[in-house]
Amino acid sequence: MLRRQFDLTKLLDVVLYLRMSDDKQNPLSPEQQEKMIRSRINRSGLNVKIARVYRDDGLTGRMTRNRKGFLKMIHEIQTGQVNVDAILVDTIERFGRMEELDEFRRRLEHEHNIVILTADKNFSDPTSSTGRVMAMFENYRATVDSEIKAHNVLRAKYLTIEQNFWPGGPVPFGYRLDEVERIEKPGARTIVHNHLVPDEGAGPIMQAIFQKSKTERSWGQERLAKYFNAKTDIPDKYKPFIGATIGRQLKNAIYQGELVWDQNCTGIVRGVRVLEANSPKDVIHVPDFCEPLVSIEDFQQVQANRIARTRNRKSESGERRRGINYRYPLTGLVRCGHCNVAMNPNSSSYKDAVYTSYICPKNRSGMCDNATRVPEEWLRETVVGFILKHLIPNDDAGRLAFVEEVTELVRAALGELQSEDLDTKPVLAAELATLGKQMSGWIQSLSNPKLSASVRELVEMQMTEASSRRNEIEEILQEDFDQNALLASLVRPEQVHERLDRLSTVLSGDNATEANLFLSMHVDKIDCFNDGRVRLRVCKVGSSFHAVSWFANQQSPETINKLPRDPVSGGYQTKPRRRGRPRVEPGDSLANLEEIDAVTDPNRFRGLPEDWFWVEDFQVPERSCWAKDNAEAVLARYNEIAESTKRKPSCNTIAKEFDVSRPTILNALDFANGKRKGAGTKHRREPKIRIKGNPDVEKQIEELHAASVLEKDIAAVIGVSRSAITAALIRLYEKRGVPKPDGRRTRHQR
Repeated sequence: MLRRQFDLTKLLDVVLYLRMSDDKQNPLSPEQQEKMIRSRINRSGLNVKIARVYRDDGLTGRMTRNRKGFLKMIHEIQTGQVNVDAILVDTIERFGRMEELDEFRRRLEHEHNIVILTADKNFSDPTSSTGRVMAMFENYRATVDSEIKAHNVLRAKYLTIEQNFWPGGPVPFGYRLDEVERIEKPGARTIVHNHLVPDEGAGPIMQAIFQKSKTERSWGQERLAKYFNAKTDIPDKYKPFIGATIGRQLKNAIYQGELVWDQNCTGIVRGVRVLEANSPKDVIHVPDFCEPLVSIEDFQQVQANRIARTRNRKSESGERRRGINYRYPLTGLVRCGHCNVAMNPNSSSYKDAVYTSYICPKNRSGMCDNATRVPEEWLRETVVGFILKHLIPNDDAGRLAFVEEVTELVRAALGELQSEDLDTKPVLAAELATLGKQMSGWIQSLSNPKLSASVRELVEMQMTEASSRRNEIEEILQEDFDQNALLASLVRPEQVHERLDRLSTVLSGDNATEANLFLSMHVDKIDCFNDGRVRLRVCKVGSSFHAVSWFANQQSPETINKLPRDPVSGGYQTKPRRRGRPRVEPGDSLANLEEIDAVTDPNRFRGLPEDWFWVEDFQVPERSCWAKDNAEAVLARYNEIAESTKRKPSCNTIAKEFDVSRPTILNALDFANGKRKGAGTKHRREPKIRIKGNPDVEKQIEELHAASVLEKDIAAVIGVSRSAITAALIRLYEKRGVPKPDGRRTRHQR
């Protein structure tokens, strides 16, 4: 409405929104906000009818996607489940501190005719000229307040570092905090200053990690993690070791005694936490900040080793863009069925061919036993084929039948909710009567002037909690559950048709990021197990975003945490995290961003009815190879050459014809003859010299090796292959009880 006149004298349908930023703050803050709002309503004479009360506890106002109460309020307003004229908050900061606050208020006003009224401004008209100026000032104050607080905190940390005290944050592994002084001020927070000192238990472990990284130059962070996870002399309380964590520890200068602080800055950009590197001139370096665990020389040697192994991953332009672009459409949906971690696509190539498989990243560090490699192409074709078969009908009759099935599923779930609501109303009515009696008694107690201050404070707290609960029960009892109206707002046939058409178009295209988003609306997850099983879980109602979102919001965070988890095997378990937001253009609407945030949430389908899902098991096909697939063709060519030349064919010649290596041709002939070792074609050379069990040859190899003769030269002298010499030397060092020296250790010395 372009010329809206907001009339504060008429009856207004409103909702209340309450928020507490930090769970360390006063736990009664939301109740106090509600009490203040209701008090201001009575004092100002505002004629309102409160439809619902939404609240978020311990959540920052700079982000929206993690505020369940806020999202539920916006979703119910957008879908028409709540028809109100205004949202009442204590202050505009309680509504939010996000940078998009201006845009949010404008969209609510222009698209839904809803204004935000604040109790601290006595619910003044925000549509008037004065009100708009005041709204601009409130929005600026709400967003800049966090910047001022951050600056004050930063200044205090600078002073703490200058005094050689730990500035705060997680203590580096291998150290502990030693309290130096405690400053207690009446009415203020207690200030504790600590020094960083080596930990008696974790310190030697961290030193061993640096020493191993120094001596084993070719070992990366994953191999180090696997090595220390397997060590039995390290207590389990320090395990598991994670490769990425070890990588961060190895480059942390605190272990050489130097504090490097303020390297990065964080912020919220379009509802996503962003980490950026600060300018080098802004980074603080404090040498001799604490006792080092490793020497400066050892630390620099480890950094040199890591730099030598590092690949240059910078883009050609050198520019970084916000968001993520996926290369594979199932990224983030494939999970390990044992440790619950997201499986990563891993690629290998030969000539022009690229082979990609999903692997469990925890298997490399020894934290998970799932060594299955799931081919990306096979898995993508399997999942897409299942989606096309079950979600995208071929004709109009099938489309109508599918929409009817979705509607019936939602209708049945609403019926169950309604029956539960009818069953609980008598209980709530009885609870309301009990609260009334209790509050009457508390009022009499508070009227006693001789009541002690401590008892009075306790009674007031109980009175506040009971008042909030009474209002909540009254709102539930007054709600009119119109199932048909709600069903029409949740399942919209035209929207279902549009999304399925869009899904079909996206799956036939080449945009992996967009395909991932649309698949995430339907695919809950794809579990892969060590025995080659793949379990696909697909939501039938995924094309109705509002229905999925509404039912998910009916589950409180406490209820969701109590829901039974999927059975997984193995000791180490990963808690799924929200995926990074895919790259989107600045012009995308808030509605699109809301859907993107929803589909990247790993718990988006938790708590929904089980009959809303298809669950299908598949088996990873047996791995094949070129030699196995072309065995008959190679054997036919081998016999053809043998018949035409009356001589034993040259495997090198056949390898050139098929454009493969000689060992591949030998393996193909092995497959063709039905066994891996030896074959009727006699294509493998018989060994002329036996090494194992031949003491004379073994002694000769030992003497040549002691004379520093290279393995390939020893092989030429003996007349065998280099691999045979390597195997003989391994057996030799096993007899000595020491590992065979690895030449790869010196590969990265340059």
